[in-house]
Amino acid sequence: QFLYFIGPRLTPTMAAIVNAINDNVLPALTSAASNTYVLGALGLAATGFVVMKVNAARKRSAFMATVKAMPKGVVYLYAIPRLLKGTPHLGHSATKVEAFLRVHNIPYEFHFLMDGPSYSPTETIPFIALDGELIGESQFCIDALKKRFNIPQDEGLTPVQAAVHTSIRRIVDLSLYQHNSRTTFVDNPSVMKQMMVEKFAPAAGVPGFVIGFMFGKFRKATINRLNVSGLGWFDDERYQIEATRDVAALSAFVQDADARKHKYLFGNKATSADTLLYGFVSSVLAFPELPNNGRAVQAIRDDKALNAYVKRFEAEFYADLDTIAPAGPATQKFAK
Repeated sequence: QFLYFIGPRLTPTMAAIVNAINDNVLPALTSAASNTYVLGALGLAATGFVVMKVNAARKRSAFMATVKAMPKGVVYLYAIPRLLKGTPHLGHSATKVEAFLRVHNIPYEFHFLMDGPSYSPTETIPFIALDGELIGESQFCIDALKKRFNIPQDEGLTPVQAAVHTSIRRIVDLSLYQHNSRTTFVDNPSVMKQMMVEKFAPAAGVPGFVIGFMFGKFRKATINRLNVSGLGWFDDERYQIEATRDVAALSAFVQDADARKHKYLFGNKATSADTLLYGFVSSVLAFPELPNNGRAVQAIRDDKALNAYVKRFEAEFYADLDTIAPAGPATQKFAK
């Protein structure tokens, strides 16, 4: 009866699940008196599931009401807290978006959320609130920012430069990100778990054992994702070879810019390709020591061109880095 009562108040997807239980599972179970305990357990589990979803829906509704009331023209960037010294953010995508805001002098607030994906329209972080709307995925965020603040979508790049930009995005977002996920969370779980307990738990304001539990779940999800992509099936030697090739490619792009006397990848003005590259390299440089399969990480640390590039970018756009990271569960505001 409870399920029939609550059904009309659910989202279509949730309602479909509940209706399937009502129409197919419950009749089968009630056909035998011996299934009383099973039926009770199922009802309890279903009730808990529905309550959890209803509470989550209420939180999202309240969050959206807040977003709708936010002042226009200010960008609200949401991600997990800043954890490490020496990088704006452990997640390169968050730095990619924040650095883009800084490059173009767009006022913003950086909000730290523990359960950010539950609010994100794409269930990923970072995401932004802009003029009362939520936008997920870092590249979609940047595309929306360009449109809102009258920045050319091509950022003035030639077709060849745009192709290089796309290549860098593919290397970082689709390849090296996956390689680093394997190196950090799969091959060096004890190192990363300790870092998360020591850094993430205090920043998030939760007990360390909770982070430890979450880490195990995240590691399993990472393994599944790597296996789906095919990278999980590479042996240790092969995946390190592929990762170091990607690092060498990034270094070659920077060295070519250096040879052309460019401050950044395509000239003396930074583009979103620079914000992405800076975000990735700076986060890797802040990693703790990784004893297992860390060849690509070490290659970045040893690369003079990439290290000099990071320092140039920070000098212009992150002179305040030592004062903003690490940071706890709060809001940081940055005006023009």
